[in-house]
Amino acid sequence: MILPRMCALAEVVWSTPESRDWADFYQRSELMKQRFDLLGYNYCEGSFIVDIQHDFEVETKSYRIRLSSELPESEIRYSLDGSDLTAESKLYTESFTIKQDTILQAGIFRNGKLLGTASKREFNCHKAMGKSLITIPELHPSYLPAANLTNGVLGSTKIGAEWSGVQGIDLQIELDLEEIMDVSEISVNTLQSFNSWIFAAEKVEVSVATQKDIYQVICSKENPEYSKVKPTRIDKFNLPINQQIRYLKINFTARKKCPEGHDAAEDDCWLFIDQIVVK
Repeated sequence: MILPRMCALAEVVWSTPESRDWADFYQRSELMKQRFDLLGYNYCEGSFIVDIQHDFEVETKSYRIRLSSELPESEIRYSLDGSDLTAESKLYTESFTIKQDTILQAGIFRNGKLLGTASKREFNCHKAMGKSLITIPELHPSYLPAANLTNGVLGSTKIGAEWSGVQGIDLQIELDLEEIMDVSEISVNTLQSFNSWIFAAEKVEVSVATQKDIYQVICSKENPEYSKVKPTRIDKFNLPINQQIRYLKINFTARKKCPEGHDAAEDDCWLFIDQIVVK
């Protein structure tokens, strides 16, 4: 909306770079909103989104979490068990560490009420976290690199957040766990978003090995939802392993072309995956 964007433009044009201060401008823009109300003008309330930043610490297999928003000195509250936020939820005052599976929700509160909707991020601590892998072919550079596939952070239906992808081709991932270990199962998620040309995998096949390049196919799973091109969703593949392994090879069979009825029918579509979870 043009308001209060017009105020921001005036701030930039009528001030010098060294004199600009976001917190000061924000407080003045709040006063301008009162004037807009008196004049009956429509305006954008602003963003109440909490930005969840996470740094993965390889040695401790943990995450350092930082929460922030564009609102200066905002009251951010959060939960670590996926529960809905309330005015009694934990108040964010400083960065903190996560070392186990966690569903983090965070939101901005004012006068005891949640502003907007809560931000959500799911962390899954597993045996492949921080391990090296290669993808064949290389992942598309427009989205997240291969290292994100073992950082333990699961994707949501928000496109671009924690997703890696390829376009118009199948995908193979080779993962080295660096030592032989007991593995019970692996799980992978693929995204489906019809209007964004993103379609879930048709099939996932897993091969394992204790010695490099000596693989054995042990399981595969077809997607029972593959024929349903709508709505936007995440399709999860759980694949049993139940043996000692070091190496994993995962083959994704992609749709490759947008289906009939799509505005881009027969054009190359996308395959998105978020994480190789090894338990």
